[in-house]
Amino acid sequence: MDDESRVPAWWERYKDNIVSLVELCLVAAVFFGLGMLFAQRSAQRHPVVITTAASSYAAATSSPTALTAAVQSLPQRQTAGAYVASKSGKTYYLTTCNNTIKETNKIYFATAEDAEKAGYVPSKTCFK
Repeated sequence: MDDESRVPAWWERYKDNIVSLVELCLVAAVFFGLGMLFAQRSAQRHPVVITTAASSYAAATSSPTALTAAVQSLPQRQTAGAYVASKSGKTYYLTTCNNTIKETNKIYFATAEDAEKAGYVPSKTCFK
């Protein structure tokens, strides 16, 4: 067989596979482009803002009063109080009542009103 007859024979043999591969590549390119377009529009509507403790520290160490203000602005986790609840739960308890809340999930409230303002309800077993 000479070279001139090999190419048409090869094309006829693999034509369907090549056309399918080209179609697949075109579809992938179209969906990739649509995904990029959607991501750009989404980022314009909802920009992502990243702040780190290091950047806050760098800004705060420029003066002692700025450092004090930065430390005071950090959210303080209350570690004691008369009432306790779970981060993922809806019920609060007296700290003297038995509960099965893991220590890492506990949040404390000074008053029952504070717990109720946060959306928690009193435990039926603890408050009879």
